[in-house]
Amino acid sequence: MTFFNLPPELQDAKAVIEQAVRRGEGLNTSLILNKYANRYAVGLKEGGEWREGSQSELKRQIYLLSEARLEVVEELRSAVERRRGGVSRTERGLERLEKALRALEECDVEGALRELGRERAFQRLKEKLAGIRLALSCRLMPLSLYESYERRFQEMLSVLEGQGWNVRQADLKLSWRLSVDLGAASVYETSINLHRNYGVPVVPGSAVKGVTRHYASTIKIAKPLFEQIFGDINRKGEVLFFDALPLPEGKDCFVVLDVMNVHYKKYYETQTEPPGDWMSPVPVFFLAVEGICYRFSVAARDEKLADEALRLVKGAVRELGVGAKTSAGYGFFEEG
Repeated sequence: MTFFNLPPELQDAKAVIEQAVRRGEGLNTSLILNKYANRYAVGLKEGGEWREGSQSELKRQIYLLSEARLEVVEELRSAVERRRGGVSRTERGLERLEKALRALEECDVEGALRELGRERAFQRLKEKLAGIRLALSCRLMPLSLYESYERRFQEMLSVLEGQGWNVRQADLKLSWRLSVDLGAASVYETSINLHRNYGVPVVPGSAVKGVTRHYASTIKIAKPLFEQIFGDINRKGEVLFFDALPLPEGKDCFVVLDVMNVHYKKYYETQTEPPGDWMSPVPVFFLAVEGICYRFSVAARDEKLADEALRLVKGAVRELGVGAKTSAGYGFFEEG
């Protein structure tokens, strides 16, 4: 993949991303994690070509966006150069440092820690690497642009109010974590719903409406009211459900790396071999959101209908949760 109008040292995706990380510039994380663009971001260069990344390399993708990793890379490069030119260097020590450096350049922090574990002189670097949180730093998200979008969104709702719509909003806090679009198409086989322009995790209005509809049918609201809010085969609903937008509010990072461990893969696939402790777990990495509030918005021409719709939305995300893995506690909200 060639990037035009860039110096030669930046004519690959990984170098472009690392340059942005060093400068603290915003990145389009949605594009980086995209099924088609990701092969250039995660992939490793082999023979002048990029080898496509795989699901197991999601953890490395997170490290790729870490400023701490790049700082340690620079220090290791200097240490390798000093040892190469030193009189009292040991071949084994130099080889370990070079292996650690190669591992870090490929975003394999665990591999680098294994190599540095035998070197007492690099305790500080080991501590810095071990302290890297598996999360996307907010410094790499264009939050100032997203805040501008959020203001425009609020202005749009104000225009609707000026046209006779009744807008209702609620800021709700995540009880724990949230995972939306986990099963969507992705190079990793796991995914997350990120805004295509600003890279922040949003809850689509369709998901909000879907879980609210399910909640309304669960608590058995009156059929005429149900059809008025959500519509039926003959007419559309009278309530608008908007995307739920995150409210970062100065959080350093809120998109974190999570893992689910499939312990009995063969049993689940074949249903013939009984599950047992001799089977090896298969960790599957995915991204989740934690520790922030979301703003849920609905609108209707009828004031009472708007109030009822917002009440149902609050009940749905509090009682049923939204998104994936709700049975494991994901996707639940509470009053902030």
